[in-house]
Amino acid sequence: QEAQEVTVGMNRYDISLAGSLEQDGISIIQDVKLENSYTDEAGIFGYFIAALIITIILELLVAWIYFSIAKIKKKVLFSVIYANLISVPIVWILVLFIRFMPTAIFSIVTIAEIFAVVFEAYFIYWLNKEQIKLKQAFILSLVMNIASFILGVSILISIILLVG
Repeated sequence: QEAQEVTVGMNRYDISLAGSLEQDGISIIQDVKLENSYTDEAGIFGYFIAALIITIILELLVAWIYFSIAKIKKKVLFSVIYANLISVPIVWILVLFIRFMPTAIFSIVTIAEIFAVVFEAYFIYWLNKEQIKLKQAFILSLVMNIASFILGVSILISIILLVG
């Protein structure tokens, strides 16, 4: 009757079974309880900070290359940092909903990535109208977010293969 702790991802669950053992040796489970006993917020926050830093570094590198090719002044790079400081936390909030709706993973990730591309494009353009055209900001944002998405998926797959 004691609860057993089971960890799935960053969530810990208490699972308890209640039942009886019949004379013929067959046990009958009468009640199953599954409670989320603990979520590793510190672990999630650590992953978030790592993702934020990696995203900023990668997207700055992509932006620097893009600005070099498109002959855009490098001072626009600061707006890439600012855009990521706003968009990455919002994307993480959206992606955390996957924990509550795992069957909607594709929809949630798609919405989060579309948000990131559109927000960052408009934000970078808004801060640098004199330096960059809206179309250039969209191309930049799309390329930056494709790069960070691919890297993020690669890191996730690597972790799954190493752990699992």
